Amino acid sequence: MRARSWLRAGLIFLAAGDVLTGAWAYLLPHYFYNDVPTVAMSPPFSQHFVSDVGAFYLSQAVVLGLAAIAMERRLVRAALAGYLTFALLHLVFHVTHLAGMPAHDAIGLTTALVFDAAIPAALLIIAGSRRTARRSARCGVPAIRSPDR
Repeated sequence: MRARSWLRAGLIFLAAGDVLTGAWAYLLPHYFYNDVPTVAMSPPFSQHFVSDVGAFYLSQAVVLGLAAIAMERRLVRAALAGYLTFALLHLVFHVTHLAGMPAHDAIGLTTALVFDAAIPAALLIIAGSRRTARRSARCGVPAIRSPDR
């Protein structure tokens, strides 16, 4: 599979996850609060807050989806950088708030969140590679050029 195909597949995968998470939180905030591990560990429930979280995920899915459609290098990198920023901050929060959680849940959560950050990081590396830039340029996709070139 070519780098461009990996990037598109990765963007679609991340967008789909955000659509599912966002729709769940936005449309069914009580269920999201009660059923997602660790969310209910931070009471009290706020429909407004949980719905806003859902809206964030849905908006992030839109950007990832547009990047997957356009495959314009700058948009792809910006979408992945935004996702990675959230994923890293989310990971840091949860790793520093594992107290009171059963060990197997803490390990599972941490592992899932590490992968959630590793996937966009790997895709950013692919998006930034010179080989991908050359192939994108041949396909008519603008490449990012440094100001000194």
